[in-house]
Amino acid sequence: MVISGSKSRQRLAALTQIVREVDSAPGLETALRVLVRRTREVMGSDVCTVYFSSAGTSSPRQTVSRPALSETSNSDSARGS
Repeated sequence: MVISGSKSRQRLAALTQIVREVDSAPGLETALRVLVRRTREVMGSDVCTVYFSSAGTSSPRQTVSRPALSETSNSDSARGS
């Protein structure tokens, strides 16, 4: 997949902004919500999944964000399983 220089710069700028927003979040849950919501927006996808793993665990923990049933509420659903 070849991405034009302009498109590549736009995506890099968007990722940089996401990192800044996550960094300024007051806590882990808020940071995760920002990460999945903004990544979903930038990528133009309906769902974003973040997997966590740590040494000694066999299965990763997952956090998922989907659009709310009512987009007017501007709330995202994030949960760990």
